[in-house]
Amino acid sequence: MRKPGASTTETDSVGIAERDSNLISTEQEPEVERRIGLHVAAILDLLGLDRADPNLRHTPERVARMFLEMFHG
Repeated sequence: MRKPGASTTETDSVGIAERDSNLISTEQEPEVERRIGLHVAAILDLLGLDRADPNLRHTPERVARMFLEMFHG
């Protein structure tokens, strides 16, 4: 829902079917998950975090799965 006085964006005119056509296909999920995980690992490295720490060991994979679940539709 748009707030009163907010400007109209390009996505406001896109129907649900058109928007959902941009979803990642099931066949692409493993590769997309892998790539997201690599980026999350790079972020952890930039922050100087120890990815071997038991609390962070599987974080890139967990975050990648979370993003796929959140944005898959």
